[in-house]
Amino acid sequence: MSHLIESIAFVGATPWHALGVKCPEGLPSPEFFETAGLGFKVEKRPLFFADGTKVPDAEAIFRADRDEYFATVGDGWTPFQNESVRRLCDALTMEGRSKLHTAGALLYGRRVWALLQCEGQIVVRPGDVLYPFLLVSNAHDGSRALRAQFTTIRVVCANTEALALTEKLKGVSLRHTAQLADFDAVVVQCRAALDLADESFEAQAEVAVSLADTPMTRNEAREFFAQFLTGEDSLEDAKAKLGKAEGAQKTRYIAQGSELMLLFESGRGNSGRSRWDALNSVTEFIDYQKNRSAKWRDKQQSLGIGQSLESAWFGDGAQKKERALRLLRAA
Repeated sequence: MSHLIESIAFVGATPWHALGVKCPEGLPSPEFFETAGLGFKVEKRPLFFADGTKVPDAEAIFRADRDEYFATVGDGWTPFQNESVRRLCDALTMEGRSKLHTAGALLYGRRVWALLQCEGQIVVRPGDVLYPFLLVSNAHDGSRALRAQFTTIRVVCANTEALALTEKLKGVSLRHTAQLADFDAVVVQCRAALDLADESFEAQAEVAVSLADTPMTRNEAREFFAQFLTGEDSLEDAKAKLGKAEGAQKTRYIAQGSELMLLFESGRGNSGRSRWDALNSVTEFIDYQKNRSAKWRDKQQSLGIGQSLESAWFGDGAQKKERALRLLRAA
């Protein structure tokens, strides 16, 4: 695997990226996490100037098993070890409302995550089903908080949906301060988030069904994609920006617009008839399609997949999905 995808373990059907180790259902979490490459610890170490003087208010984070430097953080930064993530997942699954589905690491282990599949499913329309998950993620490089956030995965294409929710219904985010040293308190806060699962997924279902019930013409889809690609909320501004584009930028707009229209009409599970199709064309473009050039397939397959996962769940891709949804709901 690439430096972006360090390791993955999963149960059930092979993921779309075809990476990782398949585990049997019911595998104990210690074995599951070990298979997922999450058996390592991180350490805080002091930093020193060349003269041997300790650097004040700063420490280095190392991956202990490889003696590998991860990042420099403030001395108040509190690690949350992978073993604690595992125990947290155990605590969240012990009542039977969720089960461990996938776990893995990105960026040499700087980012780790676990997907817990929750009960039930969301039927958007016949043959189009979303499964609810709780995504538990953590960063060992000071870049992100410990998070337990709700998400849904569309069965027909394995894309991760971004359905707008209030902050309360998105989940919980805990900064790496002294609060993470109290494991029981972390469990309480994450369980409180899980208690909102039914309300969260009901809200997501309402959004998805509303979009699926709202027709969208080809021309309306083109206008939406113009706004999405240009970053402009105003259709007039988007058209003006497209009209001024030249050279490589113009070529990129045309190519990406054509790709999005194709996904709108014939992407996985799409028929080119509704705002739901438009949202999922963007989702597929971000999660799966954007990096799949011939050069990418031949030379950088796992790197591109790692970038897709990192972007779709934690970075620019997730933000773009939320913006696309906002545009569609505002129209």
